[in-house]
Amino acid sequence: MVQGEPDEQNIIDSVLETFDYAQKFNTPIVGYISSPKSNDFINMLRISLCPQDPVNCSNCPYLKNDKELPCSTISKLNDADLFLKILNEGERSPLFLSTSHILENYGEHKIAFFYLNTGHEIARIEIPYWVATDRRNLDLVHFVCYDQTKKGNGYPISLSEAHEQAVVTGADREQFYNILSNLYIRNGLKVSRSYKSQRKRSSIL
Repeated sequence: MVQGEPDEQNIIDSVLETFDYAQKFNTPIVGYISSPKSNDFINMLRISLCPQDPVNCSNCPYLKNDKELPCSTISKLNDADLFLKILNEGERSPLFLSTSHILENYGEHKIAFFYLNTGHEIARIEIPYWVATDRRNLDLVHFVCYDQTKKGNGYPISLSEAHEQAVVTGADREQFYNILSNLYIRNGLKVSRSYKSQRKRSSIL
């Protein structure tokens, strides 16, 4: 999560620089979200179901009168629930543009997304706008994401392999234990390490 971080702008600048390079060499960048809980499309449908003009959810007259909301029939659904009923395995949804506030800082690198039925779940695939508007790149992203989930038995095999290769260094692990120990001490809790743990952290002469 970048939004709200102290160095938010530096992170965004680094991301945009990477996007610039990717666009220069026509190399699609893809974000894969497993089991998305987003409601972007559902919210659009809720607005279409509302008879009020203009729609103002924060001042809904149906809430004041304790009436059933016109949008209540889909209120418990999310986008993935809906597209699971619509898309066949291997199919993708239409393209949508993200309305996240943080993307106001992305300039020309707006983020588009589509939903993909991988055969195991509905995944949300996020791509820069320049990828979304290039049919060849869009089809390539679609094919690669679907192919990766098939090879990974439901999850992109390249991401699974990356997770397996992720290594926590000894220094990082030691820092974590120190932070945890200090937290215990500040709260008056006893701290001890097993003999095995101590042996692993000390050299043997």
